[in-house]
Amino acid sequence: MEERATAFRQRKLSSLVYDDDEVEELWAAVDSGNFGQVRKLSRGELELDRVYGDRAFNFLWQAGFKNHLDIVRELIRAGADVNWRQPSTGDTLLMFAVKMQKEELVCTLLEECDPPSDVNLPNSCFEIPLHAAVDAGNVDLMQILLQSRAKINFKNVDGDTPLHYAVKHDNKEIASILLDSGCRSDIANDKGQTCLHLAAMGNNMDLVQLLVKAGCDANARDKAKKFPQDYATDQAIVDYLDMQPAMD
Repeated sequence: MEERATAFRQRKLSSLVYDDDEVEELWAAVDSGNFGQVRKLSRGELELDRVYGDRAFNFLWQAGFKNHLDIVRELIRAGADVNWRQPSTGDTLLMFAVKMQKEELVCTLLEECDPPSDVNLPNSCFEIPLHAAVDAGNVDLMQILLQSRAKINFKNVDGDTPLHYAVKHDNKEIASILLDSGCRSDIANDKGQTCLHLAAMGNNMDLVQLLVKAGCDANARDKAKKFPQDYATDQAIVDYLDMQPAMD
């Protein structure tokens, strides 16, 4: 199905036109939610992925921004690239939808579009939508993305996984879900810090204990040669980590 959609876009690209009047007419139809007019104009020879307007959106993004889900589906059927990336951020519409916490749009892009949005396509910061869902603390969106096979251990440009994000936000609930879903607790970021370093840094005993029970090494040094307990100012955390045996 994805190959068919790609071939359709390639056929359209060979005969693109840039009729400003039709572009403005299609933009107005998308903006107002005029499905019939969108269907008529999008089946012509306009470039559907053309950037338009002050926000540097294309037609598909504008439809998503306005929550016109029927138009989102129609534009993708007509050949709009569901994985088109916003020039300045590299975000796909799926990433934008997650950041804006538009759950219906997320479900539409993943479950109702042909082809569906790529759940693991990173932006310019090498974040995938799962990072954004965890960053927002949105459990429902995180679960939807995990069910769509989001890469749970994906690293961003700084080497942080979604679990690093959860720990930075002191979010034990999300950290627990990620660990139960198969997330590795021992991955170090570009500073050599595991999530246990971050939990100790935040003096969060609940997260420290959760990560130790998940197998995170209390004796792992980061690139500054520091153990997790070296960052803690809570003596109870220091004592707890000092008692942990060395891991093989």
